[in-house]
Amino acid sequence: MESGCTGVSDCVGLQDQAPCPDCERALVCKGFSMSSGLQGSLMVDVAGTWLTSEDRQFLRQPEVGGLIIFARNIEHPRQVRELSAAIRAVRPDLLLAVDQEGGR
Repeated sequence: MESGCTGVSDCVGLQDQAPCPDCERALVCKGFSMSSGLQGSLMVDVAGTWLTSEDRQFLRQPEVGGLIIFARNIEHPRQVRELSAAIRAVRPDLLLAVDQEGGR
């Protein structure tokens, strides 16, 4: 959870702020519907350079429409290909994006 966040109920109750990433993920995994129009509209990320079983479960949620790959997810070209293939094996329809601001 983000610094200062005490859990899902705290994040959801905040005005003018979206839930922190950890709480948002928990809400989606628990089937919480933040809006009836969210199906396929969430752009998410994963923490590591490979998918965990929790990541796979999370990516199967219908609210998830895309995944962004950050520098922390990248080690070398072959690993990125393997990560992309693992993501596609779970959800071939996901939009994959790369944050390239770091110059990678």
